[in-house]
Amino acid sequence: NPIPADASTATGVLFHPRLNIFTVEWHEQGKQRVRWFRAQYGFERAKQSAESFRRCLVQAGRVDNRRTEREIRQHRIQEYDSRKLFKKKFAKKDSRRLGNSGTKLGPLWRVRRDYQ
Repeated sequence: NPIPADASTATGVLFHPRLNIFTVEWHEQGKQRVRWFRAQYGFERAKQSAESFRRCLVQAGRVDNRRTEREIRQHRIQEYDSRKLFKKKFAKKDSRRLGNSGTKLGPLWRVRRDYQ
């Protein structure tokens, strides 16, 4: 049995006859993403565009379940570094430790050395 004209052999490429569009669905960074390709200006053109777009996504490593171990590791390192920078930028700072004078909190508390 041949494949129908509105079906695609590529994973994640679907045709919606009510809207007359091809969609490409993929998961990237834990989010589901969808891109539409209108078939109004050419049915085969939209199908080919959708399939080539999906191939480009897989080659670029943007599809989560198609990533290599190296790409996954690099992505995690990048996320860790950005989270670390965010924490550093927005850490709550005590005004007494910054050397500001006249704070209502008073002088810095002294604690025993064995508590530190």
